[in-house]
Amino acid sequence: MVLQYPHKLRFYTPGTDSTKNANGHLIPGLPGNMVEQPCRYEDTRETSEFEGVDNQMHQQRGTIYMPLGSIVPAPGTPVEITNVFKGIVHSRPAGQLNISLKV
Repeated sequence: MVLQYPHKLRFYTPGTDSTKNANGHLIPGLPGNMVEQPCRYEDTRETSEFEGVDNQMHQQRGTIYMPLGSIVPAPGTPVEITNVFKGIVHSRPAGQLNISLKV
């Protein structure tokens, strides 16, 4: 049987910032939560350049595919594919059958 999503994607959701209460005491923010979900990583085998959502040129190393309904990291979020890849999400093209991330 062929697995459509054989890899595991890990990343942290954004945490909350520290705030001050009415007395001026610092209330620490909460850390983000670790998310782990199935995915498929495809290496581009070469570096290609594209314009990201920040209007800057980025070098793409691969594409991550995830099932629809997955929690999606925002561009700029560090991600890790267990024992395969570590990098930053550069853009998130819209897809119809799955979610894809350029990294």
